[in-house]
Amino acid sequence: MNREVEKPELYCINLNREPEKFKQIEKEFSSLFKINRVSAIDGKIHKMSGVQALFKTNSNLFAKIIDSDIKTPYVIIIEDDVYKCKDFDSFWPKIFTYINSNSNWDFISFDHFLNFERANIEIFNELFYKIKRSRSTGFMIYNIDFLRANINYLSACGCLDKTMKQNAKFRQLIPKTVIVKQHVDKLSNTRNIITGKYNNHYDKTETILNNFRETEAKKYKCANQSCNYMKHTNIKNNGGTHCCRACKQNNKHGPLCLQRCFMI
Repeated sequence: MNREVEKPELYCINLNREPEKFKQIEKEFSSLFKINRVSAIDGKIHKMSGVQALFKTNSNLFAKIIDSDIKTPYVIIIEDDVYKCKDFDSFWPKIFTYINSNSNWDFISFDHFLNFERANIEIFNELFYKIKRSRSTGFMIYNIDFLRANINYLSACGCLDKTMKQNAKFRQLIPKTVIVKQHVDKLSNTRNIITGKYNNHYDKTETILNNFRETEAKKYKCANQSCNYMKHTNIKNNGGTHCCRACKQNNKHGPLCLQRCFMI
């Protein structure tokens, strides 16, 4: 069977004492993924913090994966408290095709907070924004070449969302809309806190993305609301506000129109 039409494998990190969370993950994602349960290191048993236990679980899994005969150019790792947002099912087939046919990225974050540090958002393509910093590792897709090249760093950095996801040299992508979130108002085994404030982080992240879209549209999109082309690169062409003079005057496109689609 063709790799792009069979279910991709997904690794879900789950504590042995919380089987109900894994059952919920299966219910949420099994129609799209072949789900492999990964037994999380339990900080309470091994006398370490939840942050340390999650990091150690991830680093052990990274090492196991790169030592395996993995055939895909990516690996998907999630935590057991994430769920799909409304746009997930429409985005996923396009993202799946992309990660099977492109390698110009290091990791893609579906679950992320952009409100702690300046994210430095850029338009990457029709699916993704490129960012320099974010937090949270609830749903991650890693380029397998990135894991192999950086396994020593990833085994020693201590906390992925405060090191790897803050490292501007890595090519970090996010979908153009929030498609995964964590269940909140629960006790986090990682942070040992009630996570109700995470709702505020998601709200602020969506505000940051909306503000970015509005700013980019003002800078680059044709001023004709019904047109989805970018402004002409030559400011002498209709003052630099539209894609061409014909669009400005009668909603048509003249011979000087570059017809560059605006990908916000």
